[in-house]
Amino acid sequence: MGQATMIRCGGHFSGSSVLHCPWLEDGRGALFVGDTMQVTMDRKWVSFMRSYPNLIPLNGRAVKAIAEAVRPYRFKAIYGAFPSRTIESDGNRALERSMERYLTAIES
Repeated sequence: MGQATMIRCGGHFSGSSVLHCPWLEDGRGALFVGDTMQVTMDRKWVSFMRSYPNLIPLNGRAVKAIAEAVRPYRFKAIYGAFPSRTIESDGNRALERSMERYLTAIES
C-alpha cells in the first residue's frame, strides 16, 4: 500500500478536504471527495454546493480554489460520498470540465 494524501481544499467549510490515493486504480490514482465535490447522478461530472440541504451554490472563487488544490494530483477515479457515485475514468479531466461548466452556470 502506498501513501495517501489529505488535501485541504476548502469548499462548503474551510477545513473541507479530499483524500488522494495514488496507488489505487492500477496505479492511476483515486480521489475520495465526500461532499467537498458531489459526484452527479450520471457519474460524469462533479458539482459544488455551499449548503447541500438548502441547495445554496458555492461561489466561483471557492470552486477555483478546490480545483487548484487538487490539480497537482493525478487520479483516474473520483469516489463520491454515496454508493454508486463514482466517476470511473478520466477523473482529472472530469473535474476540470465540471469546474468550467459550473463557473459558466453561476456567472451567466
